[in-house]
Amino acid sequence: MDIIFIFAMSCIFTSASGSWWLGGGSTTPLKRDCIWMQYGPYGPCKDIKGTFMKKRERGQVKALGNGAPCVGPDHEYASCTPAEITGSTFMATVGAALTTGGGGSSSSRRTLNNKFQPPKAAKKCINKDVTDANGNILMSGKKCSQSARKRREASAYTEFAASRTKRQAPPVFSTKNRDVLFLLDESGSVGSNNFKTRVVRLAKAVAGSFCGAISIGQTTTRVGVMNFDRSQYAEIDFDKYFSKAHLLAGMDSDIDYHKPTSGATCLIDALNFARTDMFQAARGARIGVAGTERIAILVTDGCANCKTTTQLKSHLETIGQQFTAQGIPIITFLVTGNPGYCFDIMKGLSDGSQCYQQFHAATWTDFDNIIQSIENSPCMDAWYIGPSC
Repeated sequence: MDIIFIFAMSCIFTSASGSWWLGGGSTTPLKRDCIWMQYGPYGPCKDIKGTFMKKRERGQVKALGNGAPCVGPDHEYASCTPAEITGSTFMATVGAALTTGGGGSSSSRRTLNNKFQPPKAAKKCINKDVTDANGNILMSGKKCSQSARKRREASAYTEFAASRTKRQAPPVFSTKNRDVLFLLDESGSVGSNNFKTRVVRLAKAVAGSFCGAISIGQTTTRVGVMNFDRSQYAEIDFDKYFSKAHLLAGMDSDIDYHKPTSGATCLIDALNFARTDMFQAARGARIGVAGTERIAILVTDGCANCKTTTQLKSHLETIGQQFTAQGIPIITFLVTGNPGYCFDIMKGLSDGSQCYQQFHAATWTDFDNIIQSIENSPCMDAWYIGPSC
């Protein structure tokens, strides 16, 4: 018996002019109208010619054949609040990678006994302040010239402006890892409630934003936490938690408010403790490990009210130079209704390596709004060496 199989076939082929269906001896083009995809999340809030704006974008599935093209813009702007611009710029500064190596910058000088020496004083530094419509300070910093000090790029995102016609180059990713230390003020003026529900919440919001290539891990991002008032407390060492879930849970359980010592804000002692005790291999910091950077994030409601208050500015300048010599930028968040005096004093910690080093909330309610803007922002999946601010 002979059995004959007969197959009916249709096939698809692609030509330079598009995709075509072939069947029954005739050809007809595959036609599809352009389809807009959903908008992505809004990017950071920016001050564009005195107006706070944020931008989001959407992609498209392009038309095929004689399909209709998409009509309308691929992006849109929305107004945003001072809290959003403070929060987004704060995170952009935290997310900026150093252009120099970790464990001490290439511009730091060593003496013959191998000790770090502070860099020479910057020559051309410009104080940069951003204010809201009422003249309240949102952020402040000291931007120094290239010749005065090597700069680290400050923006973790591509700048945008409604009037810009030339597309700016996308930011460059950094492959470095990082040890992030939070210095949390638990003084009496902060109080136990604000400390637990606000100060710790900010630290959790920042730590919770690290994802992807810079997620919490043994060989990626390590986080340490210390508290300070009249004393200093090492709450979480850098090698205690190597996952985001465990770290965030540990920040709830391990960080205590030490009421017996909570009367004063001993900032000088706290910064010295951070540099000489927390950023140490014994606490899991990766000292001398190639490709590792360090950053300190200070949250406080005042500049200091104990010990050397009469010479506080000069002491902070000295400490700032010591941190700079070891390649550790300090990003400060200050919650106070009268930032003028403190902002001037705290500029001693500004090394000119970022566009802004100090951020401000006038009230705890403003601070809540800033934290919420950070919590609602897309997570950071890489450190950036982005365009200059």
